[in-house]
Amino acid sequence: PKLGPMVTRIKSELNDAMEVRMTGLGVVFPEPPKEDKPAKQKKQTAPEAEFIMDISKLDLRVGIITKAWEHEEGDKLFCETIDIGEPSGPRSIASGLRAHYALEDLEGQRVVVLANLKTRKLMGFPSHGMVLCAAEENEGGMVEFVEPPIGAAVGERVMV
Repeated sequence: PKLGPMVTRIKSELNDAMEVRMTGLGVVFPEPPKEDKPAKQKKQTAPEAEFIMDISKLDLRVGIITKAWEHEEGDKLFCETIDIGEPSGPRSIASGLRAHYALEDLEGQRVVVLANLKTRKLMGFPSHGMVLCAAEENEGGMVEFVEPPIGAAVGERVMV
């Protein structure tokens, strides 16, 4: 299934979020090579290479939140168990959504999960993915889950 026209709007936000998340995981983005030239010559600086994410490499899966609870220490974090149709069972994922959702609104919610991220501990909780959300552009705007296509099965890959 393909997502609707909202994809265009979230592509750049997803690219920015992934770059921040990948930088936090220790991924170093390559810098342009430096040339050693004698001091007498003027140095010409090449324009920096812009990081462009190949969004087709993102493994976006349809999931359903089967269990959710508030993180013991993180006042912004929910911890969720999300079924994305894997034989190994549901994944544990942490998300900073406490300011935007009530706990009772999470269980049973269908979501899109970014499934091919390295495990990252958030306040000591190992998070095995990321729940995709979209936010209004203004500061403090409403945050909503990116909902999977209607009729998409749990575990099905979402193509952008």
